Amino acid sequence: MKLIVAIIFIVFFYCSFSQEKTTKYYKENRKGDSIASKDSATKYSIEYFDTTTDRIYKEFYDIDDNALLKRAYYMNDSTMDGLLVKYSNGKIYDSCFMKMGQLFGLNYFYHTNGQLASIIDFRTDTSIYIECFDKKGISVECDEHVEIMPEFPGGVDALMQYLKSIIRYPKDARKKGIEGKVITNFCIDENGKVKDVKILKSVYPSLNEEAMRVISEMPVWKPGIQYGRKVKVYYSLPITFKL
Repeated sequence: MKLIVAIIFIVFFYCSFSQEKTTKYYKENRKGDSIASKDSATKYSIEYFDTTTDRIYKEFYDIDDNALLKRAYYMNDSTMDGLLVKYSNGKIYDSCFMKMGQLFGLNYFYHTNGQLASIIDFRTDTSIYIECFDKKGISVECDEHVEIMPEFPGGVDALMQYLKSIIRYPKDARKKGIEGKVITNFCIDENGKVKDVKILKSVYPSLNEEAMRVISEMPVWKPGIQYGRKVKVYYSLPITFKL
């Protein structure tokens, strides 16, 4: 019955009548999506005002391969209100209902292979797991935590030791006596691999390059967990250079 409800939600997307459509470009960052130019965008949306729901309807696509990423209803340009469906590799990843930007009611979350991962009730003050499943569809015990952050192998102490052992102070920066803290941002994907390394706070070109190298060469992390399945998480880490 619950799966039938989820399917009905999804079919509802295809039954809405469109008005005039517009295209907008977005860039994904650690805080979500922000408006961007076409040249710097990582995704784009096709959107219109849906008179049947009195909401703005948006479809998001990857800028490189035009893969469908998300379908959602918004009460204004930034606050989701209504059905939200996310996709990963052509398969449904989330089937949720939003109310004023917050998860509401029964929500369905999926593994990356398309198998249902968990059903959660958000109608109470705290979320309650209804049922959880592994990637083969077998019912399993639900984790008590809604979200578990990624973890470097061995924990924080091991991460600090890794940084101490791998950082090589650039010769030009050492010669000029340049010190500072480079703040990096990167993604730990569903498999624990480090991707999309960026500099949030720059200090000096060679120090920035060394910080990016150090992050890019990190071993595989223990991935983050949310709603009973592995998810990608954006992570910020300062790299301190001191003579």
